[in-house]
Amino acid sequence: MMSKFKRITISFTIMLVVLMCGVSSLFANESLNLADWIERALIENPDFQLMVRDYYLALEGLSYQEKLGVQNVSLSMNPVSKNLNGLEFDYLPAVNYSAHLPYKVNMSGGSGFKKDLDGKIQLSGNFNFSLNLEDILTSTTRDITSEIAYLEQENQLYSSKANLVMDVIQRYFQLSLCEYKVNLAQHKLELYRYQLDQAEHQYDAGIISEMVFYKVKDQVEDAQDSLNQIERDQKVAKRDFARLFGILEYNELFEQKLIFSYNSSDLDLVTENIDLFVQNWNSEHMEGYLQDNYSLQKGLLALQKVEENLAQIKKSTDWQVQMGLGLSYDTGQEEFVNVSGSVGLSKDLYNPSLKLDIEAAQIQLERQEIALAEMKSQLTYNLISQVEEVQILDERLRRGEKKLTESEERYERVVAQYQEGYLADVDILEAQIRIKEQIISNLEIRKQLILGKLSLGEMLCLDEFYK
Repeated sequence: MMSKFKRITISFTIMLVVLMCGVSSLFANESLNLADWIERALIENPDFQLMVRDYYLALEGLSYQEKLGVQNVSLSMNPVSKNLNGLEFDYLPAVNYSAHLPYKVNMSGGSGFKKDLDGKIQLSGNFNFSLNLEDILTSTTRDITSEIAYLEQENQLYSSKANLVMDVIQRYFQLSLCEYKVNLAQHKLELYRYQLDQAEHQYDAGIISEMVFYKVKDQVEDAQDSLNQIERDQKVAKRDFARLFGILEYNELFEQKLIFSYNSSDLDLVTENIDLFVQNWNSEHMEGYLQDNYSLQKGLLALQKVEENLAQIKKSTDWQVQMGLGLSYDTGQEEFVNVSGSVGLSKDLYNPSLKLDIEAAQIQLERQEIALAEMKSQLTYNLISQVEEVQILDERLRRGEKKLTESEERYERVVAQYQEGYLADVDILEAQIRIKEQIISNLEIRKQLILGKLSLGEMLCLDEFYK
């Protein structure tokens, strides 16, 4: 557990340092592709940076609890008072302390100064240790509660990173789609205006009815309304995308770095590990696939904690051996140091509530086992569904790319026939529209495929789920 945590922490820190060192040169002059925008968001998104700070702050708090294996230390000071007859102290300050050490060893004691009969200041104090022999023999220094707390912090950071990456992808593709949709709407508007011009001539010549003419006219108005709406959506998409980087208003410098082309090298992410997983997918290896899943790890730890609680309650029915060790010192005594020890036995001869506690703990254990089994079943179903979805989307994208190639080849033939005088401007427009529509369709599928792969990577808890 801790080795993976340290690996994630170190790799994440190195990533931030490297990215921060290169950020000025990376984004100064070059246009950015999707992968670049993701790296930039991980550096510049204000919410994510606050999450990173929360993460390290929480880890620092957890580390305090693990230092030297000490679970708790407390100090208290006796009050200092004055004699009403003068400035003499009735007694000098003292410090009391207590600590819970590994293996459930308790330590307590105190130290302070006092005046003897001659008015000399003397130092005195004591140390006391107490333990249960059974705890020493069966307990370990492992703290499941602390392990769960560390796991939750890792999961929060991982989920925050995954959500930010997916937000960047969603909004980047939304901007790309808006760009192509605006272009498509402009082509359609041009086509409908051409058709309206033809309809006007036909209507004036009495070839078509008034109803047909106004139907064509309505198409032009609808196309204009559609174009206006898409342009408004584009403005909103630009603003939303810029806010991922802490920019409240979309500016020209920011816009110059955006690339909107149907080029897979600009849109694709390196998902080699996920692609390899899908390629070698075998449902019989489900247990190994899910071993790093944060939810499952947390569920397993929760089960171990309940099992430990039940064992602890059952242990209390056995003979208990309490041992103690005391050490006291006083500079005012002839025997400066005094050491004492104690051993005691105890056993509950009659404790009806203990039986109820054991039964309640057993019920809790069975409930936790059922919850863990249900979680495994749900995770298995989700993993199988996600793999199938990625496979289906991958096949759909291949078919879409084939259709786009066919549309582009058809467009070349249309252009050739147009140049020979066999086709009109409207045929060119219609061929261009088919290409734009196929590009938009493929962009939608590509977006779903990339998000589907990243969701699969997140489910598998890959260290770098988008690479």
